[in-house]
Amino acid sequence: AEKLSEQLMRMSEQYVSNVVIMFYGDDFRFTTPFEWKVQYNSLRYLFDEINSKKQIEIG
Repeated sequence: AEKLSEQLMRMSEQYVSNVVIMFYGDDFRFTTPFEWKVQYNSLRYLFDEINSKKQIEIG
């Protein structure tokens, strides 16, 4: 979570807005709703951890 947070902070310096688009490598690989749900849940835990630090907010 810390490394991703640091990377997103660096990326944000290149944006004019307060929104950073984060591409996720396997977006188009999922063939079933279950596969997407597993990935979503994994990312949700990661984003919740980052959001708890209050340095940046990931939605």
